[in-house]
Amino acid sequence: PVTRVSELDDLLAGYSIGDLVTVTLKTPLGDQQDIPVSLIEFPRADQIAYFFIPYLIGLVYMGTSIWIFSLRRRDPAGRSFAVFTASVAVAVAGQFDMSTTNHLTYLWTVSIGLMSGSLISLAMLFPQEQPLANRFPFLRWIGYAISFGLIVYTLPAIYNLTRPLAYVWGWRLEYIF
Repeated sequence: PVTRVSELDDLLAGYSIGDLVTVTLKTPLGDQQDIPVSLIEFPRADQIAYFFIPYLIGLVYMGTSIWIFSLRRRDPAGRSFAVFTASVAVAVAGQFDMSTTNHLTYLWTVSIGLMSGSLISLAMLFPQEQPLANRFPFLRWIGYAISFGLIVYTLPAIYNLTRPLAYVWGWRLEYIF
């Protein structure tokens, strides 16, 4: 069985575009299915749609994050905005990796969790600091605390080969939050 993307790369290195390979999949019930797959070149239109455009959007978000942080690093709203836009940048730019090599899976999972926590913090601080957040400053961190809990719950489940679908619940909770 193939357990890493690098193993798959090594197996496919001996094949060319147009070759027919047989992929054996294990179903959730434990059955095995052989599926013939014809190797094709990744179409240019799909490269643009699934890689270049999200990557450019991610760069814009990351640039915005760095810009605002450089201007307002001492302002809690500026820091929350920077965390939010940086996490959106990683999530958007990393989406292609999530569909292909999965090298950034842990970073992507952390960014999805941080998006919601930082957005909650930002909502308490911008455009005007909420009176409760001003009176009880720890409330600004509530979203981050929940995000941290979800991240800690999800990360160990990602590559759990004994329970291969365990990560799904963690990701769902991050999406819902």
